Amino acid sequence: MTPPVTDFSDYLRRVDYDERLAMKIGLDELLERYARGEIEVIDIRFPEEHAAWSVGLGRHIPLNELPDRLDELDPNKTIVTMCPHYDRAEIARLYLTLRGYQHAISRPAC
Repeated sequence: MTPPVTDFSDYLRRVDYDERLAMKIGLDELLERYARGEIEVIDIRFPEEHAAWSVGLGRHIPLNELPDRLDELDPNKTIVTMCPHYDRAEIARLYLTLRGYQHAISRPAC
């Protein structure tokens, strides 16, 4: 992990094309790296959504519980946040990035 970002403006100033590419992961790469134990998948949907439909992969930590459950994440792994519409996955990815997780990546659940 890197030190948390204390100023969002500083983070925005360093966002470039490489950072944009690092924000997402393809399904094939995700599955390969998950099988090798390099990735931790976090389903950040609300409990009602998770109960209705689960991908059966990773851990369920609803977005609104993420700040209080960071100790459940492995800081040595790439953290992939998932939700079906991508919006909350990206919010979670950005939050983790600002908290110092270097390899936070978001992915829409398919």
